[in-house]
Amino acid sequence: MPVKLITNKQELPTYRDTWNQLADKMKSPLLRFEWFYHAAMELHPEEEIAVAICEEDNAVIAIAPLVISRHKAVPTLEIIGAKNLYEPTNWLYENADAARQVVVKVIQLGMPVSLIRMPQDSAVRQAFEKVPGYKGLFIYRHSTPANYFEPDLTEETDVRAELSALLSSSRRNDLKRTRKQLEKIGTVNIEVINPDTSNLDHHYQRLMKVEHASWKGKENSSLLANKSMQRFFQDYSRDMSAISKVRIFFLTVGEDDAAMYLTIQHASALWILKIGHDERFHKMSPGFQMAMETIIYAAEQKLERYEFLGCEESWQSMVPIKQHQLGTYLFIPISVKGFIYFTKLVTHLIKGKMHK
Repeated sequence: MPVKLITNKQELPTYRDTWNQLADKMKSPLLRFEWFYHAAMELHPEEEIAVAICEEDNAVIAIAPLVISRHKAVPTLEIIGAKNLYEPTNWLYENADAARQVVVKVIQLGMPVSLIRMPQDSAVRQAFEKVPGYKGLFIYRHSTPANYFEPDLTEETDVRAELSALLSSSRRNDLKRTRKQLEKIGTVNIEVINPDTSNLDHHYQRLMKVEHASWKGKENSSLLANKSMQRFFQDYSRDMSAISKVRIFFLTVGEDDAAMYLTIQHASALWILKIGHDERFHKMSPGFQMAMETIIYAAEQKLERYEFLGCEESWQSMVPIKQHQLGTYLFIPISVKGFIYFTKLVTHLIKGKMHK
């Protein structure tokens, strides 16, 4: 099974269709071509990619979507966009043997490998663990998991009532109390928008304004304050809207947008990409209101999972959550570069500065 190394970003679109055929088998929109391509273009404009693609019978059976990071002591292979986005990720593979083929190719490049937010159990980890010790050292470190919820409801049920019953009594009371407070200001409405390429940009501008009105605006971490992230999410959302995968939610109070969710509906799940609320409504918990409304939407659509993405947060346990266990894969080659990387790694561990 030949493995090709792509270093020119302009070559990537050639593989769009076969990439997505493989990605859809793994059932995550964060593994699709659009995610990695726009991350490469917008988040790594000056960096060289190193995408290893394994093919068999004219079909792509494994992909290692990597970029060469030169921000460390030695050039290091990392997953495209992972450090910027910090979302659960993976390599793409048809089976364990295909994963092993791309691992072998990546090791041959002779650079340290640092893969964050990877599944605790994957064929990629197994392949790295089987690499002979004389070629390099593999280290796995557990990191913060990502939560998800399975709205497994009974047939012909009152979805809102059944989901509300999952909340603690204090949560239910808070939800009712803050909803009444919002209603005193103006009519409360939940907009669910399935945009296409003709109107995606309009709704994207709208949701950015809501996010910027939150604490993220004050800390200059909003999309409006970060142009590269703004372009990434806009380009990715535009491509996904072309195949009717984007769902944008707004909680409106009177004429004002109080909160927003940018999500992807894919593989029988709702994936939460960006959330935000206007600080003017903070005391009335618009974020909590939106969380419940989007969970209710997922249940009404009979989706199998509600993916919170990001890192686990305490508020997400308002419903019975399950977790994706994630970790960091480190491969350090037996070489001068590997020795330098290992020395820096030990220094970071001692100082307690390594990613958790």
